[in-house]
Amino acid sequence: MNWSTVEHNCKALYQYQFINGNNPAERKILINLIANEFPDYPRIRIAYAVDRCLSTITEPMTPITFLTFIKGYIL
Repeated sequence: MNWSTVEHNCKALYQYQFINGNNPAERKILINLIANEFPDYPRIRIAYAVDRCLSTITEPMTPITFLTFIKGYIL
């Protein structure tokens, strides 16, 4: 359970693309990506953090920016 694994998976998934959260499937993938690495955290808490991030930051963001925001809510 560490953030570098999530960061690596997120970079592999998005490569050099930006996360924008317009697609509901993208939201689900992001939640699953984090929940699989951190099974101790409640999925609802992860979903809330992802939703909060996607609604607060309306512009497309890099995976690093996204994960920094998520860490602030989960930790």
